Amino acid sequence: MAKIQFPANPRTDDAFVASNGVRYTYDGQKWSASKGSISGGGSNPGITPPANPSPGTFWWDTQTGQLFTWYQDINTAQWIEASTDHGNFLE
Repeated sequence: MAKIQFPANPRTDDAFVASNGVRYTYDGQKWSASKGSISGGGSNPGITPPANPSPGTFWWDTQTGQLFTWYQDINTAQWIEASTDHGNFLE
């Protein structure tokens, strides 16, 4: 089993999703597995993305029919397309 490589120089309450799919939170001294799911609870439909998403949260843009997921790596966090072929949603 591969060793988990946590981010260097974390700040209190930083979150990290490891390659094993587990979300960890830094408490100022150590990383601990977070309780609950790493997803944000369903698709979060609407015309604007949910505020303060956790890594793995989905957002269904009801205006365009596009599904996004909140992705976070060591350096960045952003909404990325979870699917690219959303068909003729607006027709």
